[in-house]
Amino acid sequence: MRVEVAVSAAEAASFTMQGSVAVVIDVLRATTVITTAIANGAVACYPVVEVEEAFALANEIRKNNSDLRVLLSGERGAVLIPGFDLANSPLEFTTAAVSSAHIVMTTSNGTRALVAARGAEFAYIACLRNAATVARALGDYPQVILICSGTADRADISDFLAAGAIITELATAGVSLELSDLAAICYAYYDPLTLNQRIRASFHGQRLLGLGLGDDLDYCCQLNVSDTLPVFDGHRITPKS
Repeated sequence: MRVEVAVSAAEAASFTMQGSVAVVIDVLRATTVITTAIANGAVACYPVVEVEEAFALANEIRKNNSDLRVLLSGERGAVLIPGFDLANSPLEFTTAAVSSAHIVMTTSNGTRALVAARGAEFAYIACLRNAATVARALGDYPQVILICSGTADRADISDFLAAGAIITELATAGVSLELSDLAAICYAYYDPLTLNQRIRASFHGQRLLGLGLGDDLDYCCQLNVSDTLPVFDGHRITPKS
């Protein structure tokens, strides 16, 4: 298995996705939110880049089927977008809040990374919470691109750690790996014993702590506690069947 890593959503847009399986990672917090929403009964998540796109798509879904429960979720600057139902805290996405819902979402980094993955055969949604589940699902795919969403088009430690966790799970399972240089760095950097410490000390971690979102960080840093496997077909994210 050839494993490559994109540093950010912007870099991912320059990758050739055709013939590859993508794994989109945004630990803080979009892919953690998506994994949580799907685990708690959301029917599907629809990622878009712009706020205006989110409103338009939500209205289109409602117009086509007025019986569907449609929610808008997302953030700009880690803050709830005016007119949206939910922000980007995984703790908001409880069963009571999202069960049977169709969720249209836009975030600063994660949904851009998902859009960049549209050229792949399909994309799994990964975070620390389901890293082992994603690694098992990758099986014997010959070409995998781990797309780190990054922060403001720069590398994000939390995403590198999740990429390292997935690579470690693959290596432990005996998968024959050919790692790009950046994939090898993620693999070497990964340490399950210091996840929370490293992520809290990161730029993005400090930013969330400054907003009083320490509970979000603790939730996002939990490792291999979910067997939920969301998959993106280029339009919407649903549970792997």
